[in-house]
Amino acid sequence: MAKFQDRLHKFDITCELIREKWKHIVLIDKDVSTELFTMDLTEPHVALTQSPYSIDLESIVENIMEGRFRVLRPIDKFMRDRIDRMVHPLYKSLAPEM
Repeated sequence: MAKFQDRLHKFDITCELIREKWKHIVLIDKDVSTELFTMDLTEPHVALTQSPYSIDLESIVENIMEGRFRVLRPIDKFMRDRIDRMVHPLYKSLAPEM
């Protein structure tokens, strides 16, 4: 996670990490005027059972810089609200919704 923070820092992107039992919650650009961007990063031993996607540091940083995201969980009303706030006008979705 320190490597990830260092990589974001090179692009003047701030990030705060919240550690939970089996995942990291990453708050990106929490103190800027645009909408906060969050990521839930699941520990690899748990992720193997939950997602077919391979996620690496470089693709995460590239997607943030290009304003792209991928939702890797079912969409409920709360997730729909988060997606709608991100899509207009800052980000674009990379994948069809689950």
